[in-house]
Amino acid sequence: MTSNDKKSRAILIDAKNRIIKPIVISNLKDMQNAVGGYIERAHTHKNNDFYVDEEGLLKRYEYGFSIIGAHQPFFVGNGLVIGIDYNTCDNTNTTLTIDEVKRMITFIPFKVKKI
Repeated sequence: MTSNDKKSRAILIDAKNRIIKPIVISNLKDMQNAVGGYIERAHTHKNNDFYVDEEGLLKRYEYGFSIIGAHQPFFVGNGLVIGIDYNTCDNTNTTLTIDEVKRMITFIPFKVKKI
């Protein structure tokens, strides 16, 4: 995200409620709020980055998702899809549609063992 807080269309993967919906992101704080914590890039697809909560496993969320083609089998917590301009490294509007993301995502429930 640039310092001028340019608004970008993004897609929220709300794994807790099993909803995929459009949102607007203006800055890093918006991205962190969307996933529920510090962000980590999880996957890249056609000039779009998928971000997740980097501490999702530690927070012991009981929900998550998998992404077709990702190098990791699953992600714990919510996710965010936002476009990326690889020349400037600025976030841009996502080029993916809700339906495209829905076809790429499988929601996964997790059982968290009590410690």
